[in-house]
Amino acid sequence: MRHTCTPTQAALAEKTRSFIHAHLSERITIEQISVELHVSATQLKICFKNIYGMPIYAYIRSKKMQQACQLLKTTESTVLDIGNRMGYDNGSKFARAFRSVVGVGPREYRRSQQMKKQTFEKNV
Repeated sequence: MRHTCTPTQAALAEKTRSFIHAHLSERITIEQISVELHVSATQLKICFKNIYGMPIYAYIRSKKMQQACQLLKTTESTVLDIGNRMGYDNGSKFARAFRSVVGVGPREYRRSQQMKKQTFEKNV
């Protein structure tokens, strides 16, 4: 059964999204967000999922990995450094999370992006 959200609850989901984006480089918990926004964790999870179509933790992971992809494409930072910037203190946990979202590991992703760039530059 889907819950419907009021405009107030939709605003809560948007505040949650904004909080996530502002703290993307940190380890974020639902409890931390609920305390910050003065609401119950349950209410937060229900409203967020109804508005954005996915659980909060899935959204956080997705956004962190999108940013990690960008960093892998545009910087020379090590995979471990990028993982640390995304709030992971363990390189293997970052690689596992990256693979679960992107479908390949971070090193493979960087190599494939470098190959695409080289192919493009060669054809131009």
